[in-house]
Parts: sequence; structure tokens; C-alpha cells
Amino acid sequence: MSSGRFCYLCGAVTEELFHGLCSPCFLGEKELASIPPRISVSLCRGCFRYYSSGSWVDGGESLTGFVETVGRKEALSHVSKELKDPSVDVEIKDIKEKGKGLSVELELRVSGTTSGLEYRQTLNTVLQIKNVTCPDCSRRSGGYYEAIVQLRSEHLDDTVTKFHEQIGRLYARDKQAFIVGETLVKGGVDFKLGSAKAAKTVATYFKSHYKAVIKETASLVGRKEGNDIYRITVLIRI
Repeated sequence: MSSGRFCYLCGAVTEELFHGLCSPCFLGEKELASIPPRISVSLCRGCFRYYSSGSWVDGGESLTGFVETVGRKEALSHVSKELKDPSVDVEIKDIKEKGKGLSVELELRVSGTTSGLEYRQTLNTVLQIKNVTCPDCSRRSGGYYEAIVQLRSEHLDDTVTKFHEQIGRLYARDKQAFIVGETLVKGGVDFKLGSAKAAKTVATYFKSHYKAVIKETASLVGRKEGNDIYRITVLIRI
């Protein structure tokens, strides 16, 4: 005679019950994840950031990366606390153009553990993407700049390469660290930068790594909402 116990739902004999159920019935009764059938999101196609909770959030470096980021984030935000160590695999089933944006069908496979058992659940949703331009990319396309960097060096090619490398690193975390103008002048290059902070950071880099001589000046260029607006010029001489 079996020494096991009976699952009250299906009658199966098992050595271990979970709240009176065998493991298949216990897991089958649970829905530990959910997701809305449609999710709307505004995406800047210039930098692949999307608008969420009042701010622009990094969404990856490509459309696929963005879709996977949002799908995973949305699924995890609707997971029950009962599911431990949750993870989400995202599969793009279909992409269609819709108006000024895209409609993306997603299959989200949620997994984790509950009561020591492996749990899996498949969710489906449609990500409705509206193509927009974020404020930083709008400034960039409009030629906005807060600083002029005057780079002067006897080894100009190498110095300009280093300058671009540093701006690229800064842009990864500050989307105003962009170059809107680059002019070759006697003895060097003048750059127009979208971010005054980035200009100062680059100057600090060249001063600490190449003992560059730094000179900074500021000029009043206007007023906005009662406040003076200044544009800085940073001379970096190596």
C-alpha cells in the first residue's frame, strides 16, 4: 500500500503536498504574473530613451534592445512577491507600423520559484510605440550649445581623437554631451558642445592626464524666466 498522500484536487498520490495539492496542481492554480494587454510608450528614436514616470529613461542602443528592456521591466513590475528570483525572457512575435509609431507583439516567459518549486508562466502583450523627439535630441537637431571648447595642441590629430573619445563616454550618461559644431582654426579645433558640464569635465581630463593649460570665460547670451543665461568658452592648450 502506498505511503504517499492524496492531492485533494486530482487525487494523485505523492510524497509531498503543497497546501493539500500535488506540485503540478499547486503550480497550475497559481498566476503569479500578469501584464496589461496593451502598453503605450513614447520612444525617442534619436537616442532610444523612453518617457517613464516623469523622466527619460535609457532604453538600450537599438529598437530590439528597447523593446526587450520595456517588456522585461513591465513584466517584472506585475510579478507577485510570492515568486522568488523572477526573470523574464522576451520574444518579439511581430512588428507593424502603426500611424507615427509601431505596434509590437510580445511573448514574455516569466520564471522563478515558489515554495521551492520551479514556476513558469507565459504572458502576451502588445507594445504600442509612439515615435517622439526627447528635449535633448531636439536641442541637438536645433544646434543648441552651452559651451565652446577651443582645443589647441601640437599633436592635433591625436588630441582630437581623445576629445571625441571622452565626449562619447560622457554622452553615454549625459545626452546633452553632444557636439553640434566642429571648426578647424589656426592651431587647433573649436567645438560647440550641448553641455557646459561636459566641457568642464573634458577640460579636467586633459589637465590631469596631459597637463593641459585651461582657461574658462563666460558671456551673457540672454535671459529666461528672469534668469541670466551664460555660455562658457573653455580653452584647452596642450
